[in-house]
Amino acid sequence: YHEVCMKKILGILLLLAVIAGGYFYLSQQEDFEIIDSKIELKQIGGGMNFETPSVTAIRFSAGVNGSIKNISEENYSNVILTFKIGNDEVTAKISELKPGQTAKFNTNKIETKNKTPKHSLLSITHD
Repeated sequence: YHEVCMKKILGILLLLAVIAGGYFYLSQQEDFEIIDSKIELKQIGGGMNFETPSVTAIRFSAGVNGSIKNISEENYSNVILTFKIGNDEVTAKISELKPGQTAKFNTNKIETKNKTPKHSLLSITHD
């Protein structure tokens, strides 16, 4: 009997934690609007080597550029945007974002062989 009660209590606590985490995530996202975000790609290697006749795989440097707007009435500092490019994560940091302010961002770069990588926003956090 006690084991069944403990499982129910743990299940309820887990459900509450998931709900609270989801609410926190959604409430953080609503303070900001991503105006635009796009992949910046640069070829960094590969192709034909004429000194030693060989072909190497083409590689690219990829990062996300864009702008974000603070749509809340709060001042935010150390705003961290985390994006996913393929299987990798990249981040950009904005030191301060005042109410109504729009700021440009550039993430760090990753190396990829994909010349058309997809990207998506994972999270926005701040102090």
